[in-house]
Amino acid sequence: MNINDKSKVDFLTYANAVIKSRAISSVEDNQKPVHRRILWTLHELKLDSTKKTKKCANVIGAAMVYHPHGDTSIYDALIRLSQWWKMRYPLVYVQGNSGNIIGDSAAAMRYTECKLSKVGDLMLEDIDKNCVPFKPNYDESEKEPCYLPSKFPNLLCNGNSGIAVGISSSLLPHNYNEVASAIEYYLDHVDECTVDDLLKFIKGPDFPTGGKIINGEILREAYTTGQGNFKLRSNYTIEKLTNGKTKLVFTDIPYMTELEGGIIQPLKKLVLEEGVDVFDDFYYEITNGRPQVYIILTKGADIPATLDMLFTKTKLATTIKMNNTVIVNGEPKIYNLKQMIASYVNHRSKVIGAIAQADLEKSAHKLTV
Repeated sequence: MNINDKSKVDFLTYANAVIKSRAISSVEDNQKPVHRRILWTLHELKLDSTKKTKKCANVIGAAMVYHPHGDTSIYDALIRLSQWWKMRYPLVYVQGNSGNIIGDSAAAMRYTECKLSKVGDLMLEDIDKNCVPFKPNYDESEKEPCYLPSKFPNLLCNGNSGIAVGISSSLLPHNYNEVASAIEYYLDHVDECTVDDLLKFIKGPDFPTGGKIINGEILREAYTTGQGNFKLRSNYTIEKLTNGKTKLVFTDIPYMTELEGGIIQPLKKLVLEEGVDVFDDFYYEITNGRPQVYIILTKGADIPATLDMLFTKTKLATTIKMNNTVIVNGEPKIYNLKQMIASYVNHRSKVIGAIAQADLEKSAHKLTV
């Protein structure tokens, strides 16, 4: 045996498995295997949005029948599906402490309960009508869906990210109304539709935590190539106080930024370690789950210079990468906006056709009986 050749083959096999079976989502439903298995488990347990919640520990235990990994990793994935600051449209509803945007982690699975959200229901609607293929689970004791019917355009509306071996993915979230309008236009103009036409409806990413893209000139190139780096900055207002000081109010924080680790701790470091003396006070408030950061400046502080420092030294400004890498027919590909919409339409066409065939067979059976 040549150890170099053996290592090369084994590494490529491992890399291929990580790309296809763990880190990169499928083009049909924008789900990684762990997320798909969680949603399928909730469906099997009949935990749709109209039912009462069930202990997350029970759900995780049932999901382990399909996902050959530890309960902690499955629970972390379930929690992410419920967090509004990470999911533009959460697919799971969690009752109890599911963490927060400050950076606090969720309670243990024995304390929390969960079920599908209304959007989660749409991901699995009609799955019992033989409209998607199934495959055996890891020990061939059960069957699981290869992908979900996805009546909701999750590929475009909910972001997703993953890092595999030598490849990564970063899909950004979009507004459902804009996506629906773009899909409708595509259906009416399949042959002549272009990315520029679709951008008349989809104005750009729609981050659940807000923020402002300051390099909007790259939008066309990013959506044409499927790749781009968006510079995202927190929105803010400047208030003059009666004592002559200035208050900066940041009304949102950039996507995928933790309030404590990304903003408050860097501010403390600027004061305590770097000796910055323009801050009189800073604090944050959470209203209806959404944060606002208040920074009071000393008298005579240079506001433009202070803002520039805040955007450089803290996560009040960040760069969000778009990299539309998805698994298509078992292979990773980078898709532009039109290709993503076309893939979703093609997927739904197949699903609807399969549903119609199942209904036809059911009706024909009744007629013969």
